[in-house]
Amino acid sequence: MRKLVYIVLFAFTLVQSACRREATVEAPKVDPLPVMFSFLSPESSDSRVTLTMSKPVFGKVINDGYPPIAIANVTITDQNGKVQTLTFDANKGYYVVDQSVYPILPGYTYTVAAAWDKYKVSGVTTIPMEVADLDSLKSEEAGETSWGQLQYQISFKWKDIIGKTNYYRVVLEEVFFQTFGDTTGAGYGDKVYSDKNKDGVEFSDRMDYYLNDFGSPVTDLTIYLLHSDIHYYEFHRRRINYFGEDPFSEPSPQYNNVSNGLGVVASYRKSTRKVKI
Repeated sequence: MRKLVYIVLFAFTLVQSACRREATVEAPKVDPLPVMFSFLSPESSDSRVTLTMSKPVFGKVINDGYPPIAIANVTITDQNGKVQTLTFDANKGYYVVDQSVYPILPGYTYTVAAAWDKYKVSGVTTIPMEVADLDSLKSEEAGETSWGQLQYQISFKWKDIIGKTNYYRVVLEEVFFQTFGDTTGAGYGDKVYSDKNKDGVEFSDRMDYYLNDFGSPVTDLTIYLLHSDIHYYEFHRRRINYFGEDPFSEPSPQYNNVSNGLGVVASYRKSTRKVKI
């Protein structure tokens, strides 16, 4: 019986070897595409547009980051045909126009467009009318963690704007003071919400915050509630769910609403509250 098992295993190995062939598959040729990002808001001091080129997975890749495109003609056009050309800021790497020159108005629809060489890209967004604000904001100490950090629970509530499908994002940001005299900001919590099929509900949620004591005491905690269009919501929802090269995560295709290219043109309204801990 043991000899029979060895013979069967040997035969199976021969079959596997016979079925294995070397194959040469030519990788698909994919040209780089223009990438445009612009997030418009009446609550911002200016309007910005960033332009780069994508880097295909296949082919020769130069590891120089994503250098900005600085030679494009970039415009914002409102629903009434009022056009504004943006100026490229070489120090910051994006195109910009101040709101005092070209204000972004609630309820208006804007087209952001860019053209250079053989490329022409554009995206459209409609600014939400209403600013949503938190009805309740509370910070409670939740004890000390096993690694010596103080944990806080930041809870918040707001009432959904009635009458249509709305999209929201809540961001918790900390500002801390460095020992060498500078201040630094960092995002700490980030969640998105939709009222689809639950119009008029009260949203209620919380975020955990951990206070570090490494010579950089926190000077401020800020929470933002953003009422956005669907493009802003979909982009950030997928970005939050993206885990990079994590082999245990599901693929998450990134959102795109830019014609003839990649990226997002989106908009939001923003309210700001300070958090006391």
